[in-house]
Amino acid sequence: MDQGGWVYFADVCAEEGDPPAPTLYELTLSGVRSGGFIKLIPGKSSIDQVNVSKLYDLSRPGKYRIKLQRFDEQTKSLVMSDGITVTVTR
Repeated sequence: MDQGGWVYFADVCAEEGDPPAPTLYELTLSGVRSGGFIKLIPGKSSIDQVNVSKLYDLSRPGKYRIKLQRFDEQTKSLVMSDGITVTVTR
C-alpha cells in the first residue's frame, strides 16, 4: 500500500537544486498527514511503498535526489532517511 503523503513526507530535489512541482494530490494533502505509527519487535523490520511520482512531477528527464521523512513517536520529531538518486530518462 502506498504510504506517500500520508505517513511519509518526501523531500525531492532536482539535480539543478530546485524541487520539482508538487502534484495536485500532494497539494491537497497539506495539513492532513497522519504520521502513522508502527510498533516493531526488536530485530524485525517493516516495508512500506511510496510512489514519489504521485507527489511530485518527475516527468522531466534528469537526476532527482529523494529523501523520506516520518514522524517518530518516541522522540517526537521527524526522522529522515538516507537519500537516493534516481535518473529519469525519456
